Amino acid sequence: MRKLGLSTIILLLFVSALSAYSLNWAKYDFIDPANDISRGLAYSYDTDHIYVATRLNNEARVVVLDPETGSQIGMLDTTATGFQGGTYRLNQVSVADDGVIYVCNLSVPSVNADDHFKVYRYKTEDSAPELIFDDAMSGMRFGDSFQASGEGDNTYIYSSGYQNDQMVVLHVTNRQTTMDRLVQLPSINSARQGISVVSPNGNLWINGVGDSYPPARLIGPNGNIIAEVPDSLMSPGGSSAVLHWSVGRLNLLTCTNAFLTNSLRSVRYEEDELGTVSFDYLGWNSDSLMLAYQGTTLNNNLNGSCALAYDSTRHALYTLMGVNSIASVNLNTLLQVATPRDTGWFAVQIDGKNDEYTHYDFLDEDNYSKLYFTWSNDMVFAGLTGSTLYAPYQERGLFLAFDTDPDGGEGSNTMPVDASSIAQLPFNADVIVQFESDDYADLATAGSEDKWTTGYLYKWNGSQWNASEITGFDINYGAMAIIGDGNDTLITEIGVARNPIGLGSDITKINVKVFLSEIDPGGQVLKVFPNNGENGGSPVFTTYYQFEDMGDDVLPAMSVKRIGAPNSIDDTAENVAETFELQQNYPNPFNPTTTIEFQTVKRGNVELSVYNLSGQLVGKQMFGNTEAGYHQFHFDGANLSSGVYFYKVDFNGQTVGMKKMALLK
Repeated sequence: MRKLGLSTIILLLFVSALSAYSLNWAKYDFIDPANDISRGLAYSYDTDHIYVATRLNNEARVVVLDPETGSQIGMLDTTATGFQGGTYRLNQVSVADDGVIYVCNLSVPSVNADDHFKVYRYKTEDSAPELIFDDAMSGMRFGDSFQASGEGDNTYIYSSGYQNDQMVVLHVTNRQTTMDRLVQLPSINSARQGISVVSPNGNLWINGVGDSYPPARLIGPNGNIIAEVPDSLMSPGGSSAVLHWSVGRLNLLTCTNAFLTNSLRSVRYEEDELGTVSFDYLGWNSDSLMLAYQGTTLNNNLNGSCALAYDSTRHALYTLMGVNSIASVNLNTLLQVATPRDTGWFAVQIDGKNDEYTHYDFLDEDNYSKLYFTWSNDMVFAGLTGSTLYAPYQERGLFLAFDTDPDGGEGSNTMPVDASSIAQLPFNADVIVQFESDDYADLATAGSEDKWTTGYLYKWNGSQWNASEITGFDINYGAMAIIGDGNDTLITEIGVARNPIGLGSDITKINVKVFLSEIDPGGQVLKVFPNNGENGGSPVFTTYYQFEDMGDDVLPAMSVKRIGAPNSIDDTAENVAETFELQQNYPNPFNPTTTIEFQTVKRGNVELSVYNLSGQLVGKQMFGNTEAGYHQFHFDGANLSSGVYFYKVDFNGQTVGMKKMALLK
């Protein structure tokens, strides 16, 4: 495991079990409370559409829904001859990794001895269906559970059914579909409603209900049990559909308890190097009524039939609850992802509203102002609360200085403009962004709507600073900023492009210094981040942030170091990075105890403090005069509620490290 350096602030990218699930929308147009006729649901990233397989009014249909609203926007072609015959001619729908759509019927030989299991393929949403598989399956029932996985000639389809202890695996190529194998399941009905494939032709999760209530299980390609989810975490009373999904490096599993309670439950799981799978609590029941028929009537689903799909762009679950509802469930209340990002596409939306940021984006605080920091694939974002650029009678500037090649020697530590007696930066910057307050002050009387501001973007060309003007709310200038209505409780948001105009391309590691100052040789620095007593005239800029890993994923791995000597420009001053190292606690999340390790290379007084998200001290340990070396502290959260906490270490009276940890009960 990689060890992070001194004063590292780990900005975790998820919140553990904030509350239950919340509802985006619910639809009942394809639900008949008396008949379990809508059982299949799938989501396609290729088309950004939801597909619902339904036999409403005895008509086989695959309905296309808008994922934002749940409204019907079309239908697939179901005029093929096969859709007009059979007992249950349409039951499930699935989308493979390449966007190809597959649907199947429900073969019930006990009702109709001539029933065959049939699978159809739609190469595109507008294609006519192709019948690619038609087999009597030795009189066994198939089509209750159904999933397609893989792409092209590496596509596999899985299915099982009621009172069936086998699962069929079909191998699909462009030319033909063949039965690859029949897998012996651990028990009857153990894959009746749920199949969720981890990798094509690899391990998969199964789930189902029937004469017994088998737990959700991870099995190998040939049916061997790898792991079982404890009933206490997932399925008291039985569960049916199963879906594995991931957020960043977090593996998650969600099941529906449609058979009795019509609810959702989720767990997180990890697999070690030896293949051992461990589980931990994540989220309890949803509000059952929000997924009930018309939001009020909870119909008991005797078949336990339901379906789940995850949409990572919206961070939403799409659920089909048999005879109750089709719904979109917002997962942010269960598992908060890094922000600022809008609710539609996880793209940061700069609009001057501080509710776009969460506490996980919080970086630092100075002089009653908070700094938030995050990024997307295309931009770096900062948010600054409090009295920032709004200054009707003063000329001030907000500066963001970047060193985009910390391991190189390019750039300059001298500011391109005379800004508040700042003689030099603590690193060689190659990009500096300056935003001014004058334009906003002129416009502030026009109304309380958000305003953009102007400024300059400076880039080091190898020998001097080149300036380009920022004159509007347009990232094509390389940077942009917007301010709220002048109220100190709102936020100034800044975006700097990760392209050649702005920071440059392929930026993975940067040094950053942020400060607000009066633009005058004798002016004051009003705010500075990091702050080590540097406020006021003649500040000494000796500290800065280093972002070690600017990932390009939806959830970037954000780790930050505070580097530099505090309160001194003496090159011989002690650098805390060389004297102390604070490790991430383990396990994390934990319940109720966890271990915190730290290392010091010299003797000193160590104090560890634990705070909740409101900043309240909930625990403290004084280590006193501590010998050099590795030390451990076992923190007990038995008296605390589930949530996220900070732990901070002071060494000889100076804060040298802060990290976050999650308590899950």
